[in-house]
Amino acid sequence: MPTDQQPPPVSSPHAPATPATDLGPGLVATAVVPGRYSIAIQRTLQGTHALNHLVQDSTAAFALELGADGVATACRGWRYNFTNDGPQVHTAQRFREQQGYRGRYTLAGGITEVELNTDDTVCPPKREADLALT
Repeated sequence: MPTDQQPPPVSSPHAPATPATDLGPGLVATAVVPGRYSIAIQRTLQGTHALNHLVQDSTAAFALELGADGVATACRGWRYNFTNDGPQVHTAQRFREQQGYRGRYTLAGGITEVELNTDDTVCPPKREADLALT
């Protein structure tokens, strides 16, 4: 797009949420408006197998910024740790990843459509892995 042109306006940023959306008890769907949206999901598991003790811990995070001009940016992260400790087995796995994205979004009829492509300038990419077996 030439720099002398403005991006097309976002259609109806105050469109009502789809009435049929059921998110469960105590949760209500609301209209999406320009702003910042984020979520982090954590999972921790612990258990045993024979004499081994297993621990798995992971977190996934996603932050999305919707600009009034239709521009969308996002940063996604993931961290995973796993250990398996026992009399004869000692293993550990660790992964960490982060990626940035940039694109556009539209709002129409209560539906938000976001199209993103990777963009390392939004947040620095990280790709780390460590697998230890002893």
